[in-house]
Amino acid sequence: MDKFDLNLLRSLQLLLKTCNVTLAAKAQGVSQSAMSYNLARLRTHFGDELLTRQGGKMVMTPFAHGLQSPLEEVFASLEALTVKDKSLDLAQCHESFVIALPDIAEADFAPGLLALVRREAPNMTLHFNPLGSIDVYDELDSGSIHFAIGAYLEGRVHHKRKLMFYEQFLCLYNPAFFDEILPDELEQWLALPHLVMQESKGEPDPLRRALGKTYKRLKVAATTSRLMLVPHLIKQAPVVSTLPSSIAMRFAQQHGFKVAVPPFKLKEVPIALVWHASFDKSPAHVWLRNTISNSFHPTHG
Repeated sequence: MDKFDLNLLRSLQLLLKTCNVTLAAKAQGVSQSAMSYNLARLRTHFGDELLTRQGGKMVMTPFAHGLQSPLEEVFASLEALTVKDKSLDLAQCHESFVIALPDIAEADFAPGLLALVRREAPNMTLHFNPLGSIDVYDELDSGSIHFAIGAYLEGRVHHKRKLMFYEQFLCLYNPAFFDEILPDELEQWLALPHLVMQESKGEPDPLRRALGKTYKRLKVAATTSRLMLVPHLIKQAPVVSTLPSSIAMRFAQQHGFKVAVPPFKLKEVPIALVWHASFDKSPAHVWLRNTISNSFHPTHG
């Protein structure tokens, strides 16, 4: 043990926690090449590969699995000895965070979050990125994003997920073009002109999934992938759009539209916040994810 560099223990802990050289280097504040060098030294010392590539990603060897729990205990004890005050000074926090979210969440949630962060942590920077067709878990692993909001299931072992709410759906329409109440009989509803949101890559269209083969009888007047175009189209044209209830209620309030419950069952969609486990104990990260979770209150009618 006399010849072992104890600084390598921190590298080992982070490498085993993230199974990713780039993320471990970021967490320790060293370059990727330096972390690769540390991994090579650790492999030589223990006589084990520690991390091996499998299916395009790095996984721990059985020997490394055996090291992980004792290492965490060591660092938990060291933290208890050395850290007296874990409080976060929000006024002096200059960290930046990248949040990937669908445009529905951008419209319904991002403005309120930014206003709150500006009040509480004026030096913190938020970057709102569109989800598009990205692989959220790969982006979290590479450190390109810090959070993602959407309909996500459990990721890999090093991804954390917090369910925030279940999204429901409502029909949005302009009462200037329709009766005050939309028909509640399915065939009549299908015959209405519909404005359909185009399916996002990797996420099944809930309307198509709920209707099944009946979807072919839906009268599609127009489709769009641009959420913010929807209220302008509904204002000018006699179309009905089935949307997540939070955004449907917001558009109804802003533009004087009406909402109605669809005449068939649409499965609720779980909306969750996901992040990488390597940031679990970061004070600023903890504060922001709690803030996101606590402030994400969809407008349901």
